[in-house]
Amino acid sequence: MFWVGLYAQSPSDWWYFGAEAGVHFTTTGPVAVLDGVMTTQEGCASVSSSDGDLLFYTDGTDVWDATHTVMPNGDSLLGNLSSTQSSVIVPYPGSSNKYAIVTVRGCTGGSTTGQAGYYFAYSVVDMTLNSGLGDVIPAQKNIILMDSVSEKCTAVPHANGTDLWLIGRMQDSARYHAFRLTSSGVTQEVISHIGVPGLCVGYMLANHSGDRLVDATYGATNPNLVFHFDQSSGVLYDPDSIYVSTGGIYGVHFSPNDELVYLSGSAGIKQYDLTAANIQASEYDLFQGQTWALAEGPDEQIYAARYQTSYLARIN
Repeated sequence: MFWVGLYAQSPSDWWYFGAEAGVHFTTTGPVAVLDGVMTTQEGCASVSSSDGDLLFYTDGTDVWDATHTVMPNGDSLLGNLSSTQSSVIVPYPGSSNKYAIVTVRGCTGGSTTGQAGYYFAYSVVDMTLNSGLGDVIPAQKNIILMDSVSEKCTAVPHANGTDLWLIGRMQDSARYHAFRLTSSGVTQEVISHIGVPGLCVGYMLANHSGDRLVDATYGATNPNLVFHFDQSSGVLYDPDSIYVSTGGIYGVHFSPNDELVYLSGSAGIKQYDLTAANIQASEYDLFQGQTWALAEGPDEQIYAARYQTSYLARIN
């Protein structure tokens, strides 16, 4: 996933995912593309230029450039193809040519890099290198921020409009870590002890405004949590709990206006109204049938991965 979706040509014009699957968002709608070389079970991310050209994509372990070739130094990153959010791509603060790939190995996938830890880490790609195709900078590769993490990661703009918060969750814990990424690297860590201990699997995502986060719980006994987030301090606070008794939740997403939140998993897709006095009571069954990851396209439609099928579903 990329951390933000924009309309028209945008950083999310090209998606690569699944078993060599891909989608190109054109001015007339999304079109399937079959030139990708990545096969991943779960987490992956792609990024395009502001002109809508593919830059690179990753499964959190390898990084492929626009020619579908592994970048120099673009192997052995610390993600895992069986981690829910194995990789998230964000623009590197203070640079128009660099990106950070945040990688999360998580708890269910075995090591694909020979590393023993369950790391939350990041690596930096410089698009001015390798004749403009990009290169992972060796001195800024696999910078480990924490160990024993859940398979969750999201990024939120800092209140100053320049820096970013990279947010992860400790495995089987109610402890969230927010790392402030600046042009000089990570300069601050903020820990919020809040909510309830949750299972390792499932997405975590910030809304478009950056002031709320939703964290999925892949289990019916623990709640899915919708936090408020302070973009100045990096603190999570005042969570709302949403229980889904009919199955585990894996994917999450906010509607484009941030008023609704969608939860997806083994029981399908459920919708909740965040403006309601009782969010739990606003539950609406949008779709029944196994539906996993959710992602918003540059057309402001939400797309859903249906396990072992040939098509994406879409929330219009």
